[in-house]
Amino acid sequence: MTQPISLFVGLTTLDIATRITTFPTPNEKLTAHHQDIAAGGPAANAAVTCAALGGHAILLTVIGTSPQARIAAADLAAHNVTVIDLAGPDHGLSVSSILITEHTGERAVISTDAQPHTLTPQMTSRLTTQLSTLLPRVHAILIDGHHPHLARHILAQRPTNAAPIIVDAGRWKPAFDDLIPHAQHIIASADFHDPHGWVPLTPENRTTLTTAPTIVRTHGEHPITVWHPTTTTTISPPGVVTRDTLGAGDVFHGAYTHFVATHHHTHNHPPTDLADITAVTTNASVIAAHRVATVGLRSWITQLADPTQL
Repeated sequence: MTQPISLFVGLTTLDIATRITTFPTPNEKLTAHHQDIAAGGPAANAAVTCAALGGHAILLTVIGTSPQARIAAADLAAHNVTVIDLAGPDHGLSVSSILITEHTGERAVISTDAQPHTLTPQMTSRLTTQLSTLLPRVHAILIDGHHPHLARHILAQRPTNAAPIIVDAGRWKPAFDDLIPHAQHIIASADFHDPHGWVPLTPENRTTLTTAPTIVRTHGEHPITVWHPTTTTTISPPGVVTRDTLGAGDVFHGAYTHFVATHHHTHNHPPTDLADITAVTTNASVIAAHRVATVGLRSWITQLADPTQL
């Protein structure tokens, strides 16, 4: 059986993560407990997760050939992510500096996010050709809202009744004005607020969208709220000792996308029934819980039990 194919569209960075006991005071020097360097960014981390779970993960992003870009690209290749890189020759990859507190696993992130990027006519032609071949074969598409010009190409070329679009709504981005009304699934963080009332704030509220997507709002270790077109429900994630929260949301998004793609691949249609959506969300929460219980940017993958048994 071939692998389910998931397409991830958005940001890649280089993450430098440092574990410390407490945050430093001005002019203080600290000794780190642990350091990691790996590719980061919502779409990139989600793609790594999908590949770790046995899916064929394709990442449409902007990386380039700078020294930091080569490190990020090597990490993605080592984790079996297929990359479509649309960077120009002078693109500088963003670097994220991350501090993680040892006792709580909480993190602080400083980054420039996506660097300005435009497509040349040659890049546009190449992307159009690649997407015309790729999109009919894909089983799920996750878009994180970074590099919105890439997302617009997906919306313009996506075939009717093709793979469902999943929006990673970690925080509001202007591109979501165009993206969210076309989404079949919206995964929102607890802190996500949109100016339109599209993503409800409490289980008692309903979306103002007329397209009736499935909306999932995570709340860390607290119950996940799922707005299905027919009802609203909550799902309790597994209880674990939190050791490292960095990228936990990205891992949830990547797992959710993979399980949507797997259902689409197996049943020849995406999951739409509440029972199937509940199973997808529950399985994704299991993977995210394993992530926060494990120290390190990629260590959780090597310690992951057989994902095919989920």
